[in-house]
Amino acid sequence: MAQTQEELSYQIKDVAEILGWSQSNVRKYMKYMNLQGSRTEGGHRRFSQQDLNDLLEAKRLKEENDYSLKMIQAHFNKELNDEMIEKNESLKSFLEESVEELQDQVEGNAEKIKSMAELFDRFVKHTENQIKQISENTTQEILSLQQLMRTLPDIKKSEQDQQRLREVEAKIRLQARQEAVELWNQKPESERFTRSGFLGLQKTEKLGERQDFIESYIDKKVLQYVQSDESVN
Repeated sequence: MAQTQEELSYQIKDVAEILGWSQSNVRKYMKYMNLQGSRTEGGHRRFSQQDLNDLLEAKRLKEENDYSLKMIQAHFNKELNDEMIEKNESLKSFLEESVEELQDQVEGNAEKIKSMAELFDRFVKHTENQIKQISENTTQEILSLQQLMRTLPDIKKSEQDQQRLREVEAKIRLQARQEAVELWNQKPESERFTRSGFLGLQKTEKLGERQDFIESYIDKKVLQYVQSDESVN
């Protein structure tokens, strides 16, 4: 019955003949490549098909790429150095193409990040303009109401005036809440979030601190309005 590729074994003279090398040269390569072969019951060394394939590959590297014995040893140890790359044109070309592809990807990602930053900047400016407009409108309404209140004989006696004051306060609170949320979102992430999980990748917003910040800001705005109203009166 014929032997399979895995079952084939060769004597050193057979390997030397196939490679076109001397037996001493085969032994030298075996030493550098750490090829042990196997021993028969009689103590004779035999080489497998895989051993022969490795030696054929070593011969190819030597003849086609001018690899030294140390470079061949590094190749079979799955190592790579600059000298090996320089002598292996196909590998060199592959690595150069890979580097170019990575550079293109980095440049493409940089452009995307730049576009996203510009979009975010426009969004922030648009939001700031909206807040400014709302603030100006609210301030004008407050001033108008204050002017009206000064014409009334007794503000405390008028339920209608009290209702208007409550409406103004509600508007102040609403405007202050919008401003507070925007100011909170402008804070650094380290102040707004806690990190947990693997490598700190999970972010959790500090909701309690957020609520306290918003309520404190609203109270301050209402107090400012009350004080300004009292100073006018």
